[in-house]
Parts: sequence; structure tokens; C-alpha cells
Amino acid sequence: MPDPVFRFHYDFHPVSQGLFASGRLTRYSQVARVPPARERTIFEWIYDCGSWRQEQELAISRARDYVKRTRHRINLLTISHFDHDHVCALREILSRKRIDFLAIPYRPPAERLLILLRNPPATPDGIAWTVDPIGYVRSIAGRRVKKIILVLPDDPHGGERAAIEPTPTPTEKKPRWKIRLPDRSRVPNELRRWDDPLWQSVGDTEESVIVVDGRTPMTIDGLWEFLFYNPVLIAALQDDVLNEKLKTATKDFEGRWVDDKVPDANSCRDFIEALRDAYDETFGGPVKGPDDPRLPRLLKARNAVSLQMYSGPVGPANLTLTFRTTEYQNEANSTLTNPKSQVTVPYTWDRDHAKKVSVFYSGDIWFGSGCWKRRPSAKHPQILPRIREWFTDERIKAVRVLQVPHHAAKDNWFPGAVTEWEASEFVVTASWRGGASASSRHLHPHYEVLSDLATSGRMVRKCDGLQGVICSGSFHW
Repeated sequence: MPDPVFRFHYDFHPVSQGLFASGRLTRYSQVARVPPARERTIFEWIYDCGSWRQEQELAISRARDYVKRTRHRINLLTISHFDHDHVCALREILSRKRIDFLAIPYRPPAERLLILLRNPPATPDGIAWTVDPIGYVRSIAGRRVKKIILVLPDDPHGGERAAIEPTPTPTEKKPRWKIRLPDRSRVPNELRRWDDPLWQSVGDTEESVIVVDGRTPMTIDGLWEFLFYNPVLIAALQDDVLNEKLKTATKDFEGRWVDDKVPDANSCRDFIEALRDAYDETFGGPVKGPDDPRLPRLLKARNAVSLQMYSGPVGPANLTLTFRTTEYQNEANSTLTNPKSQVTVPYTWDRDHAKKVSVFYSGDIWFGSGCWKRRPSAKHPQILPRIREWFTDERIKAVRVLQVPHHAAKDNWFPGAVTEWEASEFVVTASWRGGASASSRHLHPHYEVLSDLATSGRMVRKCDGLQGVICSGSFHW
């Protein structure tokens, strides 16, 4: 009996200034070696699903196309953080597909609500999602979402990391793949002291919500694994006075809800103004401009809270692997071609870096100190050493594809950051209409980040509103 062959696909969808990534793990039948061959989906996942407000309809359209052509249920939907350009198409997916597991990071109210000031005007839908993510998901999806995985923030003084498990040889016939969830964790008392509406949705005995610290991976029968990392809390936002003001504003806002429906635009606008006043009073008065060092610094700090995710084979050093990357073009509003026809035909694969096939989704995380000009130091440390410690060197070395954080924004990178990674392909999901002379500072990627990537000789993959990226490969024992 021939060894079982498995295929994987990483798809970065063209949504312009945003992020919509998906992946698929399939088992390839050995009965036929030429198309059409039998290929059975084992696991399917999504990481973020949104675009910026100017092109949010593009992300919604891509999500709708994805839902139509995907027969398999979504096994894992991960949301990195609560920004509009990462979640605006979430309703489209929640309302149309069954989802086994939805993974979201836990961030205190002061960090979540700060996003509403960053992206005005906040929509009623966005406000409901930010105030109580779990309640929002249940109101849309109901029982279509089987379980919610709530990943707690990092505790640098926590337990030891889980070692990479040896990969068992799967049997030829596998009627059902067993999914092993991360170990459950207790919620620290300091995270419950803010009277967060989210905890009311979780409850102490709620079986549909799993609280984890992310220290153990989610695995598919010893074959494939997902590992999450939710960074430490933003210390400046743990102020008790600030959180008390935010609690009062939130309770007043929720008091206007009728039949669990979000209030009208005027009520939402009053809520945003109440939040702005709370932050302004806490951090020293109103914002004077885009260069004000107080509140804008905290607004940028929201990008330090992205839930990162590693995805790849368990113990890749034991496997025989192949890999291939395809860039494809699409018209502005066309339905995407079925990725199977682009990836699996013909069956020829590049064998360079054959042991490196994993993907690392970084969301909008800071890799540097939060400022391009300020090099990492003891006062302004970078997060990369903690990332390497969390995911272990074995996993970091197995990363072939890295999603460049925050659409290759300048302040999320630092000169020489590329040398911290051994990945050979860097995917930049952005509008690609920015640069040093761009009229909007939110248009990415930044030319200095691209220059840093280019000097390393690595492959930079462009993903904008028209061009997507598919990475795929196969492995067997």
C-alpha cells in the first residue's frame, strides 16, 4: 500500500488594504496520479477577512465568492484583532457558513474600545463587535459556530512551552480526523476586574467557549498544528480610573439597546464621544494633531495586540515535502477561479527549501519598537525575541511564508528585521498605492520596508486588490 499523500494550500485573497487569508489541508488519493484525482478536504481555515473602508465592498465580495465555492465547512476562523480592515467581511462568513472553531484574542475593554476612535465613523455593526465580540458572533451565527476559542494575553512568567511532538504515521484509511484543542486555562482575576461585557457572554460553565493561554497547539491527529500567540497587555491602558469611565459609558450605551439591536447612529455617535472624552481626560487633554505624542501613540499601540498564528506540519523535519507559489490576477469584481485548477494542475513542484513549508500569520503586530527611527532597546524592546521563544526555534525555522505585519507599514518594522526570519517568501497584503509621497499615511507598503526586504534577496509576493497569492505543496512519509 503506498504512503498517504497530503496537500496544503495557503491563499492570500486580493482585498487591497486589508487581510483575507485562507488555507486548506487535503488528502490525496493514491488510486490515480493524474487529474482528475480524488482529493478529500481534511481541514479548512481562515485568518482575518476585511479591507479598509474605501474598499470594504471588495472584501465582502471576495468573502461571498469564497463561501460559494467552498463546500467544506470552515474548521477554524481566526481573527487577529478588531480593526475594520480585518473584520468587515466577518458577517458575510458568519451568516453563511458553519464554523467549528472561532479563535479571537482577549483584550480588555480599554484596548478594544480604543479602536473605535481610530477608525471613525464607527458603524453600529463595528461597535457591537468591539463591545462584546462573543455576543456579536452569537447574534449573527447562533449555533453555526460550534466553539469559540478565547486566547488570553501572554504572561511572560507563565509555564513552559510545549515541545513539538513526534509525527505519527497515519493509517491509509482514516474515516475521521481527530482534532486536539489547546489546553484550557483559568481566567486570571486581574482580567475579570473590569466588569467586561464579554465575560457575561462566556460564563463560568459555558461549554461553547474555551479559554486558553495558547501555550499548547491545536493539532489535527498529529498531522498538522496551529499555535497562537496573544501579546502582553498595554500597560498604559490598565488604569482603573479610565476603565471605570469606560464601563459607565458602555453600560449607558447598552441601556439604549432594544431587543438586542444596536441603537441608531446618533446613539452610536454619543457613545464614541463619551469614549473620546474618557481617553482624553486620562491622557492629558484633547488630541492636538497627528503628531501629538499622547493619544496617537496609544492609537498606534493597538497594533501590538494582534493574535498571531503559526500553521504547518507537526515535526516537518521528518517529512518529505514539496512546495510551489503562484501569483494570479483577477478583474476588480470578478469571481475568483477555483484555486484547485491553479494549484494542482500540473503536478510539478519546486523542491527548494523542501523542509520549510509552514506559514506565519502576523496580523498587524509590531516587530520593532513601534517607530522606524527608534531602534529596539531595553526601554523600547522589540517583540521578536519573545515570538521566537513562544513558537520555538524549530517552528520559526520551518516557516516558508511570512505575512508581513500591518501591510508593510514603516512603524511595524525596523531596519534589519528581515534577518530575524529564515522565511524565503514574504507576502505583502496592501493597496500598493503608498510610498514616501503618498497623500494618505495609511497607504502601504512603505518603500523603506520593501527596501529592507529586497536587500535580503528574499522573494516579496504582492497581494493587492487585483493580484492574489497561492502557496501550495504536498508531503508524505
